[in-house]
Amino acid sequence: MNNLMRDRTLRRVTEANPVPTSTLTADESARAELLLQDLSATSRPARSGTSKRWGTKARALVGGGVALLAAAVGGGLLVTAPASAEQILLEAASNAALQPVEEGRYWYVRTEVDTSVTVPYQREIWLARDGGVLRDEFLAAEAAELDGSEVLDPALIRNQDLGQNYTDPEADGTTTFGDNVSVTWDELEELPSDPEALSALLTERVTETSHGDAYDLWDASTGLLRESPARPELRRGLWEVIATIPGVTLDGPTTDATGRDGTAVSIDFSSQNLGRYALVLDPSDGRLLETRYLDNDGALLHTGTVVEQSPRDFAPKAQSPVCGPGSEPERSC
Repeated sequence: MNNLMRDRTLRRVTEANPVPTSTLTADESARAELLLQDLSATSRPARSGTSKRWGTKARALVGGGVALLAAAVGGGLLVTAPASAEQILLEAASNAALQPVEEGRYWYVRTEVDTSVTVPYQREIWLARDGGVLRDEFLAAEAAELDGSEVLDPALIRNQDLGQNYTDPEADGTTTFGDNVSVTWDELEELPSDPEALSALLTERVTETSHGDAYDLWDASTGLLRESPARPELRRGLWEVIATIPGVTLDGPTTDATGRDGTAVSIDFSSQNLGRYALVLDPSDGRLLETRYLDNDGALLHTGTVVEQSPRDFAPKAQSPVCGPGSEPERSC
């Protein structure tokens, strides 16, 4: 292999399937321009002993590479083989591992939720090792839907103390992550990043749903990606685990509810009457942008758009709940 053929961008051009096309990234466009200049430059004299026949063949190959690369650069397109869900997920995994480690007392996540049973609303959570604060607008959104309004009543929105158990003050307020896995902050830091070991551990720890290993592993992995402060290496492992789940398919380019570009992958459980679950991700940095749930007929029932995930040093002050134990005035839910 010559030196130029060691270049990733040039290999993508010369080894391409000539049917589908995909847009070059900014980095690839810049690199392709440089390669085009190198290939178009005057060739060095051939080494003694090099046959004229090989020299002619080499010039033809380079010339073809120049023409193909020029077409790719000029059109902003790169000819590639069709992508797969596995390729997209592994790309997201690799880039997730490159993201910087951020620190703060709280892990903050803001999600915009749109469902078929309420008006759109926001969910904000500040999680610490020993609890946190949740501001969930669901009750207000539910009441607005019943009233035929799109305006949320602020009196129905509270900052809930996640470390306080009103029915049992002595209860442990330790924060857990992962929905049906429920790992503590310390356990989260100890989870293996190797996908095989991580998959085995999650499968062992998951609360079985009777829906099968694929469903449980999907639920556990996406839950940790959505609201946990998983370190970059662990996020890589989680994407790699999802890539191994049988039945995950590539839906293709899409935009989330905020207009961000992403790629959707999904898994279909409609044969179990569980509908279809989709993830919108950004493969360039391994971010989970959005989760979607569709019924067996393909109707979109729930969208959760992750607007922000970041560490915070402060959280809002907790308030008494709207209803139930500890509410002021006390009333039932």
